[in-house]
Parts: sequence; C-alpha cells; structure tokens
Amino acid sequence: MKAKVKTLAIIGGGAGGLFAAALLVDCQSLIVTILEKTSRTGRKILMSGNGRCNLSNTLADASRYDNGAFAAAVLANLGPAETLSTFASFGLETRTEGERVYPYGETAASVLDVLRNKLTYSVIEEKCNFNCVDIRKTGDGFVVKSEDGAELTFDYAILACGSGASVKDYDALGLAKKCGLGIVKPNPVLVPLRTVNNIKQLAGLRAEARVSLYAEGKLIETRDGEVQFRDGAISGIVIFELSHTLITRVGHFRQIKLVMDFYKEKTDTELDEMLTARQRRGVEPKDLLTGVFNRKLAEYIVKDAAGNGELIRRIKRNEFIITDTLGFSEAQASSGGVSLAGIDPDTCQTPVDGLYCIGEMLDVAGTCGGFNLQFAWSSAYAAARSLRGRTEA
Repeated sequence: MKAKVKTLAIIGGGAGGLFAAALLVDCQSLIVTILEKTSRTGRKILMSGNGRCNLSNTLADASRYDNGAFAAAVLANLGPAETLSTFASFGLETRTEGERVYPYGETAASVLDVLRNKLTYSVIEEKCNFNCVDIRKTGDGFVVKSEDGAELTFDYAILACGSGASVKDYDALGLAKKCGLGIVKPNPVLVPLRTVNNIKQLAGLRAEARVSLYAEGKLIETRDGEVQFRDGAISGIVIFELSHTLITRVGHFRQIKLVMDFYKEKTDTELDEMLTARQRRGVEPKDLLTGVFNRKLAEYIVKDAAGNGELIRRIKRNEFIITDTLGFSEAQASSGGVSLAGIDPDTCQTPVDGLYCIGEMLDVAGTCGGFNLQFAWSSAYAAARSLRGRTEA
C-alpha cells in the first residue's frame, strides 16, 4: 500500500533550508514548502566569505566549534568530502585553498545558483515575504502563522532561520520558544572588537601581526594574521577568530586586552640593534621605522616614544584594551541559540516529534574558515535523511 504523502515546512530559505530542500527534490512522499521572511531566498549565502562563499573546510572537526562533540556528531552524517560530492552532483565546481573550499568561480552566486537550479525543476514551493510569527504543535502536525494572519498546516517542520548575525529584527528564536524549546542567550561572534585606545590615525590600515588575547592577566590564545584597524574598533580574520574564543570560552569583558607583535620575526635584541644602527646613521626619531612598517603604523608607534625600550615594547607588545564587540549587525555568526538539550545529532530532530532544527539556529558556532556553512549543510542533511526515512517507509 502506497504511503500517504506528507507535508513539510522549511522555515527559512538560507543555506541550510535550501540545502535540505534540494536533498528532498526527488522525495515523492513529501510535499515541501520553503517559508522565507524576506523577498528572496539565499541572501546570506551571497554575503558569505566577502562574496566568495567559503562553503566548507577540509579540517572541520570538533576543535573548530563550541559544543564540539555535538558538532562532530552532526558532521559525521555528512562530512566535507561528502558535502563537496553532493554539490558536485548539483553542478558546482570547487577549488581548495589550503583547507578552505570555495566555488571554482570564486563567487557566492555560484553556490546559490546551483541550489536554485536544483529546486527550479521540482514541485518544491517557495513562499517569500512569509514572516512566520507563530508555530503550534497540533495532534498530527503543525500550524504555521504568518504576520499577515495566514495559517498553513504541515505534518513536519524544519526550523532553519539562521542567527541574528548581520540580520535586522531577528526574532526567530521566539518560534522555538513557542514550541517549548530551550534557548541559550545568543551573542555575536566572528565580529570586530571595540577598543578604548585612540586608534583613529590607524583607520583603514591593514597590518600583519601576532595577536594574543588576555583575560584578567591570563594568556588565553595567540594567533597570527592580518589585523584591520577602524576608528574605535579592530577587525580582520585573526580578530574574528579571537572574538569567537572571547565569547565562547571567556564569556566576559573584564580586563580584556589584545597584545600585538608587529614584527614577530625579530627578537627584542635584534630590534634594538636595528634601531641603534639607524640612529648611528643619523636617522631622526620620527623616521626610525620608515621602510619597516606602513607609514600610518610607523607614525603611531614612534609618536612620543621615550627611547628604544619604549619603541620595542610598542612594536612587540602593543596593548589594546577591549570593551565589547560591535554587535550582531557586524557579526558573521552567533553563539547561543536553540539549546542542544534533547536534540538528536543524527537527525537534528528536537524533543518535539516532527520538528527539526538546523544550522546557525542551534547553539553551535564555528570559527572562521567555512565551518559554520559546513555545519549548516551537515545538519540539513541529517534532517532531510530522517524525513525521507520516516515518509518513505
């Protein structure tokens, strides 16, 4: 006897939602509808990786995430290699730079295009401008209500609403609350950090540095990379990575500082010898670092420095006091979200039967490098596989 066709609402047309839908295109036992708040699905995909879309990372494992054990269990459903094979079957060519994976054409639009093409020739429906404000569990399914009062009924639902990072008026966690799911307070991660230091003269500068994060006098983590300076804030990939550590491991802003080494290849002694040699040649104090650093950075370091010892300290151990992040509007990801309590990592089903939750909406946050998108693909796969199994049986 042929099984009755069931209905599925995917609430959120971002990376995870579109991927789950694409995986269910040929599932004849499910009628799938994507409910998207904005006028178009996939917008955040286009923003990822500064428009290049770092869609995966070959080194994705527990160490790259907070709540790493849960993340690793989800990734076991669909790892980076399987993800790339799946995208290849959708028509996407990729290239790998180190461990980071990008579309071959280096444009995020390629990722969105193949997902859209997969859905174009299917019966999957997209309802855009559907701002879901309520979801209720009924005896045999769910009732989903839009802001304008429209109500739709479904047998199953996937919460795929992403996070509040770079989103205005994010309120999707309220839907999870209405279903009785626990919420862990969200915080912006992979985000610029606010400093009280007067760095206005450095605004717009990019500089390589070894950056160490300290909390209450204790060294937490050190990373090398490019730092980007703004008026009152510090950015760049290395700062994003340290912001992830600050939020997920430290969890406060008491006595937080970043200590930057702008010339990690030289010791204090070697720098002293270099400066002394320049002084002997008659180089003026204001020009001692000309030819060493960018002019902006050189002027910032030498300004009012009292002797070589102070210059060396500013080169090797320049301290920036951190007071906060720049908030969700400038974040690339979010920690917190739907509590993992009762979430099955093999299926991403919540404690509410028939309700799934995937991607950034869950209390899992990866660091920079394609890890958050990989988690979105993997969790979407887990949910789609579970739903296929339940409805095709």
